[in-house]
Amino acid sequence: MPTSHAERTSRRPPVEMMLRHLPPPRREILVATYFHGRTTSEAARLLGLTRDEARRRLYQAMRDLSEMVGHEETAAGWRRARRHPATTH
Repeated sequence: MPTSHAERTSRRPPVEMMLRHLPPPRREILVATYFHGRTTSEAARLLGLTRDEARRRLYQAMRDLSEMVGHEETAAGWRRARRHPATTH
């Protein structure tokens, strides 16, 4: 049975918890851009980074978060499958 978006998102770890698991340089670029609404160039200046380094850290941070969410969804799917195995005809 397909799950709703609300059910899937309610199983994900809170964003704050995922952010705590990021290395500080990756966390600070995410906070500076996504949570404070700055461009990558603005965040780079604020953090004393080159624009390329800021972009690299932002990419790595987003990749890390995506993996965290993906692992959680894969684990939830596996647990669901064990509880409700598919029947074959």
